Amino acid sequence: MADLVSIPVTTKEMLQKNNMDFLCVDRSKIIDYITTSGTLGEPVTFTMTENDLERLAYNEYISFFMCRRFSN
Repeated sequence: MADLVSIPVTTKEMLQKNNMDFLCVDRSKIIDYITTSGTLGEPVTFTMTENDLERLAYNEYISFFMCRRFSN
């Protein structure tokens, strides 16, 4: 566990400056871009694939499903 502090972290500034360097899929797979709100500074843009969007949609579905289930 002590070695965890030696692992470099990715900062927001790194993402803003070098965003496409973090791309791990072929550019032809990018179907959308999402942007953070920038509440704490400058917004950050992320590329999204079809799988990314499907995962986000599923996460939203589960969140709303669970809220509805436990709101009664």
